[in-house]
Amino acid sequence: MGCAHVTYPTLIFNRNLRRILGLLTAIYCFRQFGPARLNSQVPDASRVEFHPPTSHESAHDDSTPIDPETFLKKLLSSFGDRSPATSVFYNVFVPYDEKGMENSLRIVKEQIMQIKTSYAASANDTIVPVVIITIGRENVMTQQRLSQMCPSPLDCRLAAHHTRGTEAITLQYLTDFCRLAEATNKPDQIVTYLHNKGSFHANDKNEFWRHTMTTAVVSHLCLQHLQQNSCNVCGMQFYMLWAHFFPGNMWSSRCSYVSKLLDTEYFLERLTKVVGEALVMRIKNEIVTTRFPSRMNLADKFGLLRYAMEHWVGSHPDFVPCDVGPDHFYMYQRNRTMLSQLEWSLAPREPRFRVPVIDSDKRNAAILQERRDVRIREYFNMAGQLLRWNGLYGKVPENTSWVWKHYDDGDFWREAVRAHGANAVAAVTSEWAIEKGWYSFSEKEIIHAEGMFSHFSTINHGVFYRVFIPDGLNETQIESKALVVHQQLDALGASFTKRKKATVFINTMGDTAVDALTICRSKAFLDCRDITYSGAKLYEGETLQKLYLFCKRHPRIGVTYMSNQLLHPPKDIDDERNLIVAMTQAAVDPVCLIPHKVDRNLTCNLCGLAFHTLPFLHMSGNTWTVPTCEYINKLIPPVQFAEKMHHFLREALPMRITGALNSHLTSDGMDVLGVDAYAMEHWVGSHPSLIPCDLSPFPSEMRQHKRHADASSFNIRDASKWRNNKTVDFQIDSEQLSKVLKSDQLRIREYTFLAGNIIKWQLLYGTLPSTNSWVFDAFPDGERWRDGIMRVGGREIVEKFAEATGQLTV
Repeated sequence: MGCAHVTYPTLIFNRNLRRILGLLTAIYCFRQFGPARLNSQVPDASRVEFHPPTSHESAHDDSTPIDPETFLKKLLSSFGDRSPATSVFYNVFVPYDEKGMENSLRIVKEQIMQIKTSYAASANDTIVPVVIITIGRENVMTQQRLSQMCPSPLDCRLAAHHTRGTEAITLQYLTDFCRLAEATNKPDQIVTYLHNKGSFHANDKNEFWRHTMTTAVVSHLCLQHLQQNSCNVCGMQFYMLWAHFFPGNMWSSRCSYVSKLLDTEYFLERLTKVVGEALVMRIKNEIVTTRFPSRMNLADKFGLLRYAMEHWVGSHPDFVPCDVGPDHFYMYQRNRTMLSQLEWSLAPREPRFRVPVIDSDKRNAAILQERRDVRIREYFNMAGQLLRWNGLYGKVPENTSWVWKHYDDGDFWREAVRAHGANAVAAVTSEWAIEKGWYSFSEKEIIHAEGMFSHFSTINHGVFYRVFIPDGLNETQIESKALVVHQQLDALGASFTKRKKATVFINTMGDTAVDALTICRSKAFLDCRDITYSGAKLYEGETLQKLYLFCKRHPRIGVTYMSNQLLHPPKDIDDERNLIVAMTQAAVDPVCLIPHKVDRNLTCNLCGLAFHTLPFLHMSGNTWTVPTCEYINKLIPPVQFAEKMHHFLREALPMRITGALNSHLTSDGMDVLGVDAYAMEHWVGSHPSLIPCDLSPFPSEMRQHKRHADASSFNIRDASKWRNNKTVDFQIDSEQLSKVLKSDQLRIREYTFLAGNIIKWQLLYGTLPSTNSWVFDAFPDGERWRDGIMRVGGREIVEKFAEATGQLTV
């Protein structure tokens, strides 16, 4: 039995004893249900408890129908031939504490009386339905209490109660009502959305703001103009600073417009994907977010989590807003607005560039006006609106819409849409992309690669060698590149014998000044084959795709991947050459070429010079060996991997906006995040079954010193030292790393630690490392993550830990 239903035997007459029992029960209930039942602080992450999610409860009064459709049909049928001026849908939050509950009830009484004395109640001489959905504390807002609060001609009906939830629940009721009205030939219905603002954050500002918004949306100014179809949504004040919305999210609308909107749950899902896509484009420099400083919490600006509902009503391309507030900051006045002070107008009332920008950095706002290249790519401008319209509804506003006039560069964007359709933003902003010429595999390339290895039957070990020679090199530079190829192939030959040769598959890209195939054939113990495709682009994934296809045909054979260039080469050309050769020597060292047991049960499945956990799981220089192809065959095909990484980033990057993840150790580079062609650096270390081994970083000692990344010999601090050495690929600031490691809030949510990897494994492969995996010993808080995954699951535990630190936007 729940705590709300605890009673005591009437035989206990002693009042003090009953009080003691009540106190003990309260303590018990707090311990059992505190996080879900009380408006208390979120517990510390290290002590987070895992409760199953609270399910939505049905209305707690027998007179309210459980089924929303039945409830709404009954409501519509009660109208008869005369519809009310509006049907009000009212979201009521009831806090769990006594003071909060009393304040919530006070607000409800006040808003009901505002409706009672408004045009909505006096027009049409009909009953005005007020559909109420309550969230929070149970058994407070009962149908009986509402009936006592609700004077004629208002008809207050309790539709449902939910112990947890957001405005999305009530807005979905409103949406279903409008669609039902459309289906039953009552399309001209007007609906009003209200909520008891100030019940969660009680302060004077919210008091005045709520009163003003409620006055506006049930006034004749809004309702009459909606009835006349002058606009399709009306509120106190319309803003278009970061989305199309009415601050405070109270409004009235025509059902014919509301019926076009996405279901609220689906809207949140789709909008999050749109935001994720925009954030990936931001990494590529195709989109910028200059208007608002990055230090701000931007979840409300992007419309993530509960803030999505503030973006919902204005999200459709057919949106035609109007408002009644005569200036942009009218709602913030410290007094109650009189109806006579309001005046109706189509919105927006003036061009966007003349509107004061709330929360914006003034210097950045000036940059947007001065620099067209920045303004065109600004997400909180027309570029972002087009991404949202296309991503949510697959269409943009008509040519005659008000948006083209009121947005910066509106005529330019209208022409871009005419020329490029749904791809207008990508087509326009790709001009500023950091990396150009990214491509996906053509069908001809795939067919060519698939038939390449069918005739090989006896191979000892396969080596896939990508040789890239940039165009325009001088003679000295060409000689240096040729020397690297010679030394790498010498290192290969030294590791094999006449009886056990290596088959070297050479994929040449770029300039042909260095003939790698001829050089290879001059070396001992190497069987050299040319696998270059005549239409090849400068893309590492092509060679890896061929390696992958080889492994599919030869699962028991080992393979090595190597290249003659580094992603981040040292400035000194000799240092670069020495490092490339050292990585090659390590990858084909005898201890890497044969399966090596990490312990009695685990065998290393990836080996190279130096394995790193930061900023992602990778082998230095992307040069490595797998003792057998069995591990490679678990990976996503390279031809698909970049797109899969794109989808993963589209999910993960919004989580950094909401606070579920954070990133303090690296910049948002395309290489660090694995965007487009850079995804190939992430490919081999991407599977949760990875068991890496590596050799000493000192070439002279490689044969004597072997170090593997298992629980006994690898830890995150070692990796950070490697990262600051000039002979590795990425730099991690040691001071920043120390700061993150010392902070529970930062450490548990760090994207490059287990939080980000868990999301990545789950989205890429739909599975997580086994509970005995080395990753739980290599990363901070491994035991907590291991326990959390076992008890809750992957993505759920990431959000659970973030919520427990108090950093998740709620």
